[in-house]
Order: sequence, then C-alpha cells, then structure tokens
Amino acid sequence: EELARGLDAGLVAHLPLDDLTNEATPALVGRPGYINTRLINVLAPPDVVDGHAGRAFAFDGHNYLDIGDAADFEHASAFSLGAWIRHAGPGDRDAALIVKRNEEQKRGGYQLTLTKDSRLRASLIHDAGRQEVQVLTAESVPAGAWTHVFATYNGSGRAAGVTLFINGEAQRVEVESDNLERLSILNGNEVLISNWNTRDTPNGAIEGFREGVIDDVRIYGRVLSPLEVAQLAGARPLARVSEATPPVGFRDDLYVHYRLHEDAEYSRWQAVLDSLRRVPIEIPSVMVMEEMAEPRQTHILARGAYDAPTTAVGPGTPAAILPFPDDYPRNRLGLARWMTHPRHPLTSRVLVNRVWALLYGRGIVATQEDFGSQGALPSHPELLDALAVWVQENGWDVKALIRKITLSAAYRQEARISPEKQARDPQNILLAHGPSQRMTAEMVRDNALAISGLLNPEMGGWWVKPYQPGEIWKEMANQIGENKYRPSTGADLYRRSLYSYWKRTIPPPAMLTFDAAERTVCVVKRQSTSTPLQSLVLLNDPQYIEASRVLATRLLRGDDAIARAFRMATSREPDDRERAIL
Repeated sequence: EELARGLDAGLVAHLPLDDLTNEATPALVGRPGYINTRLINVLAPPDVVDGHAGRAFAFDGHNYLDIGDAADFEHASAFSLGAWIRHAGPGDRDAALIVKRNEEQKRGGYQLTLTKDSRLRASLIHDAGRQEVQVLTAESVPAGAWTHVFATYNGSGRAAGVTLFINGEAQRVEVESDNLERLSILNGNEVLISNWNTRDTPNGAIEGFREGVIDDVRIYGRVLSPLEVAQLAGARPLARVSEATPPVGFRDDLYVHYRLHEDAEYSRWQAVLDSLRRVPIEIPSVMVMEEMAEPRQTHILARGAYDAPTTAVGPGTPAAILPFPDDYPRNRLGLARWMTHPRHPLTSRVLVNRVWALLYGRGIVATQEDFGSQGALPSHPELLDALAVWVQENGWDVKALIRKITLSAAYRQEARISPEKQARDPQNILLAHGPSQRMTAEMVRDNALAISGLLNPEMGGWWVKPYQPGEIWKEMANQIGENKYRPSTGADLYRRSLYSYWKRTIPPPAMLTFDAAERTVCVVKRQSTSTPLQSLVLLNDPQYIEASRVLATRLLRGDDAIARAFRMATSREPDDRERAIL
C-alpha cells in the first residue's frame, strides 16, 4: 500500500482516461491537479474503447492527443515515462507513443516510440542524428495484447542511464547512439501522444499509431525504481518479506527502491551529482583571427565591381589624425597600438566624453557619435584635454575615471536650479548645478533591486534570465529549448541587468520601454523618452512588484519607515513637505 501511494510522487502528467465516452472526447480534461489536456482532431477524433483499466483511445493514423506544454526536462533531469499500449504488429514505419520535440528542426526533446519491427526505443535529442542518446530493446513488444511499456532516465546524459521496461521487466537493450555530450534537450513544444508533430501532413496522415490503443499515460519528474515500474505494470505485487523464497530479483529491486527513496545519505550525494551535471563543461572561448603568413592582395575596385581591380593597396590609417609609426606592424596589433598612442588625439577624448555623457546626460562634446568636422565643438576643451591625458597616464582605467568625475565638486553639486539659471543655461552646459537625468533601462531595474535588498552583487559568470512574459519567444524562436522563456531561479533572478540574456530578434520589452537599444546595430547614444508605458511597467512588471513587496517587508522592521524608504530611494532625507505628503 505504501508503494502504491508513492506512485503519485513526482507525477507531472497523467492520463488515466478511465471515464471517457465518445461524446466527451472533444473536451477531454486530464486528471485534476495535473495538466489540462486538449484533443486535436486531424481528420477525426480517436475512438474511445475498452482500455487496460477503464477506457482508452484507439488511434488510426489520422488523429493524436496533444496534452499541452508540460514536462520540461533537461539533459541532467531525471525522469520516467510510459503507458499501456496494444498494437497490431510490425508496420511500414515507426510509430510515436509519447513525444516532446521540435520536429521542424529535429532539435531538442525526448520521445518513446515503437519501431517498425515493434521494438521499444527511447531517445534524448539535442540534434537529431548527430547529438543524441538512443536505446532500443532487443525484444519486440508483443502484438495484440495489452502491454505496459516504460522508460526511466537518471540524468547522466549517457545511454547507460536509460532503462527500458516491458510489462514491468527491465530489458536487454542495444545502444544506437550515445553522443549527447551533456547538451541541452530542453524543448518548449507540446507533449504529443501518437504523433511526432502538430504540423499539417498530406491527406491528414500522421506518424502515430495506424492501428493501436493507448491507456494510462504517465510522465514523472524522477526515476522510478524497478519495483515501482513493476507495480505499475501489475507484474510483481509486493511479496511479503517473510516469504522464504521471494520472486527472483525481488531483493535487488527492493534494495534499489530503498536506495532511491529512503537512503538519506544516497539522496544527499545524488543531489550533489545532479548539480554537477548541470555545470556546463564547455571551456569558455572567444572568436579570434590569425594573421595570414602572406597577406591577401587587396585592390581598389573600379566603380565597386568585384571583377574590376585597379590599384593595389595595403593597410593604412589617416595621416591627418596621426601618422602611422614605421615600427608598428601593418595589422590589427599595429592598429590597436596606433589608436592608443599617447599622441593620438581622438581615442582617449572619445572615451572620456562617453563616460562624461553617461554621468551628466550630455557630453563635453554634445555629438558623442561624431568627433569630426560635422560634430559639435567641446564646451570645455581644456577639461576634455586634461581628462584625456589623465586616463592615458592611469592605464585607461575606466572605473578610476568614473570615480574621479563623480567625486569632483562639479558633479557633487545640488541638482536643483534657480529659475534664473535655468533660463540662462537650460542644458547645464556651464555645469552650474549637478546632473539631473533619466536613469538607463538597466539602472532602473538594478536600482529597484538594490533598494529592496534583492540585488545579487555577484560579478562575472554566465548569463541569467530575469522575469519576462512566458510566451514572448513562442512565435519567433524555433531554436532548441528556446521557444519558451524559462526565467532563472533563486539569486540568479536578481543579478544585475548587465548579465541578462538578450535575444536580439526578440529583445526584452521592459528594457525597450525604457529606451534600451535593440542591439541589432551599434548605437552610441540612446534616446531618452517619457511615456505612459514606462509607468505601466513599474506598476505591473513582476520584477518591480516583487521589489516593492520585499522593500515593504524591510520597512516593517524598525521605526520611521517613510524616512528610511525615502532615503533608500533617493539617497537623501525627506524635507517636511515631502514627509507630510507621504
């Protein structure tokens, strides 16, 4: 009884189909507490027939069952799946039983299928035919009778981690492919029963059962022990431990069951192993180019025609800016040295100007993107020169430059300004008061997290995925595991926006609302707008709602919550008028 009760643990999808009638099939609903299920009719709904227990679906090659976007598993996730089936025997093609994969690109997912010669096959797929795990039973699944088929996977990324069962008995298997290499199998597609994909096919024919019945489909987010699989199949009811001669293999299965579910020490180390399996094994690398031993000859092209070369040319730089030193190599290394030469008039000035614009909202040269003859003249040329020389002499240290500017008397002025000064210098070109400008999109989010105490200050490492609408990628992203957005968990949700994953074809809408660049092209200077959408983001986005809730919780502990909240949000104390309003 205890084992039977435990068979609900970790169950993420279950279709017992016990109470079906032919009239009820268009509104099929899965077991309460699990997933909602919908029936997709290609030409006709599956027939409802007598099942192994209760009722079942009979498929004819023109219908299938879509149980929705569920049961997401990664290569390091342990999971199990299977069902009761009855099939007619060998056919002219493989038949899908339980499938979750991207059929169009043949990338990502997992599946349990029946081969043309009626053998059971389990597959874990990163890139079909290249990077996958596939194992196949040596024996065929009996035809014409109800048979329980099941597969378990321990999250190892190896074929050895897959076990196939027929009628509750572990099978001898053949390894067809063992080349997953701990690569992702995530897939946001629906789980299908008796079909490979939801796309239209000629004449409505699909790659499922042409003549077969399926009952009691189960998907678990854990490894079932052989004893549990046998219990599902009804093949080996629990023998009494006191029996002198328990069934063959019972002691071994009982030990495995105990180890998986009762042994705390084993479970602890298994959790450690699972976490290690999730660590990417790729060695971080960057793309580089190597100089050719003999540089390729380059010519000026007549009117730009590729087949009309004229004068041969070589690498060079504008002499009007700085003559190229004779001892510098004429390659990328030489170009880098030329750009950072102490006498180069532009590089350090451009760097200083961009940092200044970031802090003040306006550069010393207003046209950050243009230092040429069409650009604006510097408002404070001596200041620009002095900072440009300073940054060169201090090893091009950007953090030190930011510290120097922000600790200056000019930056530390009060931002409020009198009407007279506002009228004389509305853009604050003369630096008569401290900067007052909009924060960037990344700063808005990071500031909210910092005020609430949620901000994760960890530096470096992998990208993370903050809160986003769950369906944002569904229509446009068709890459492996990327047609459904999965936010990070734990402290990774609250890392600085610098580390947020960014898909250029589908940029984060909250960031775009606050004028972040789409990153499809290089943008030197962002726009700064004010729209009602920005207020709606702050009021409704889960990240800001959560930050507000946590900040409120912090304020409940201690006195004078208004003053503390105001100081955290603005870095100053409220005056009497502000306090009265709040």
